[in-house]
Amino acid sequence: MAKQDSRKDSGITAGAVITKAGSSMKNKTGFWGVFKPVLLNSRCNACGICVQYCPDGCIVIKDKKASINQDYCKGCAICSKECPSKAIIMQKKILKSC
Repeated sequence: MAKQDSRKDSGITAGAVITKAGSSMKNKTGFWGVFKPVLLNSRCNACGICVQYCPDGCIVIKDKKASINQDYCKGCAICSKECPSKAIIMQKKILKSC
């Protein structure tokens, strides 16, 4: 008897591409990180590489510039590492007192 492929039951195709961030945009998680990305508008050429690499889906290209939604960004710094024009830098967050 052949073993059944459980991926068929889950609706996931082998080698599938994830086109949307999971539940990141349902939960504000921007307060988790220690660092936040800061966009240097003068360097941004709207290439969209940061959008493709952002695991939380919180970067969009708007009016020919990247826009980062800090409410959902966890500060992983992938966008700043992948940006070919070095238009995104990481800055330490200032924690607010209670």
